[in-house]
Amino acid sequence: MANLQIIRWDDIAIEVNFSQEGSPIDLTWYTVFFTVKGWDDDWNTDEHAIIKKTFDTFEVGWDDPTQWKIHIILTHDDTAVEIWDYKRDLQLKSPEWLISSIEAWSFLVIDDVTKRIDLPNN
Repeated sequence: MANLQIIRWDDIAIEVNFSQEGSPIDLTWYTVFFTVKGWDDDWNTDEHAIIKKTFDTFEVGWDDPTQWKIHIILTHDDTAVEIWDYKRDLQLKSPEWLISSIEAWSFLVIDDVTKRIDLPNN
């Protein structure tokens, strides 16, 4: 993943593939942390993060941990944030509790154009 642009209030699935030197990493029993926060927020805490997602290989969200792929699912509740350019990162925690930061990039939230939606009749 590189810089990411999303539309506020949209549901989105972000596909992430993990590899080491081009070979898939078996992520069985790993945990993935996805965090989004302001550029000025303290890196030492996630207290003020606007999005915090944790995915374990034995929970919903993993396509196949042995094939190194996950979809980070963000709902409209997750993306209902201020329009802004945030920072985000992705970390892995191994079964041995080793933490690896994968990357830190921009997370740009832009406004949607269409403001109307058709809801089903109740």
